[in-house]
Amino acid sequence: MITVSAPQSVYQQHAREDQCHELILEHLSYVRHVVGRIGVGLPAACDREDLESAGMVGLIEAARQFDPGRGVPFSAFALPRIRGAVFDELRRNMPVSQKKHKQIVQVQQAWNAATPPVSVEDIAEKTGFSTDVVWECLELIRLLHPEPWKDLESAVQACAARPRNEVAENVERNEALRVLADAIEQLPQRERLSLTLYHLEDLRLKEIAEVLDVSESRVSRIVARAEFRVKEFFRAKYAL
Repeated sequence: MITVSAPQSVYQQHAREDQCHELILEHLSYVRHVVGRIGVGLPAACDREDLESAGMVGLIEAARQFDPGRGVPFSAFALPRIRGAVFDELRRNMPVSQKKHKQIVQVQQAWNAATPPVSVEDIAEKTGFSTDVVWECLELIRLLHPEPWKDLESAVQACAARPRNEVAENVERNEALRVLADAIEQLPQRERLSLTLYHLEDLRLKEIAEVLDVSESRVSRIVARAEFRVKEFFRAKYAL
């Protein structure tokens, strides 16, 4: 049995702390990047600095828990934890009126009960709400209850059936990518461009707004609508 001397143990602890500090300093930009991709027009209670502070907590925890021996890049390990911390803070400090909460529940129930693909007009008809109210509810659902399908890469993975072998897995994935390309191709031009820049080029809303020459809040709504249409395309194809 190999024992570690006290000085060696202290050295290893200091080395680990140094590595942790380096990871945090090198990846500070991840926090602002995640917050910048959430959206704008948040209630006053949702201060951007508070969200960034929560993201920092997620980054610090990721740096402390990261094990390079597992072969996973730090970015892949840290980003979900940063997002999780930011969304937890968002949910805690984003007040939703009782009336709006009831509307969200009704919209979600109508959405889940309908046979895909579902349009906003379908949900509006079932709930008796205007399409504007339905879109507001869907945007709040997107913020308060983020789902794996919001990431297009996750959507591709989710739609693949359980493969029998590696060849089958590749076939399923290629088919999923083809369906994804078809879904994006059918989007209106502005939604298609916004979705591509947001998910595939990994731009922040502010950067997309500069490309489209519109406000950040407008980009947030465009991306939300595009995500909804792609989600419904996948639900119809793969019964997600």
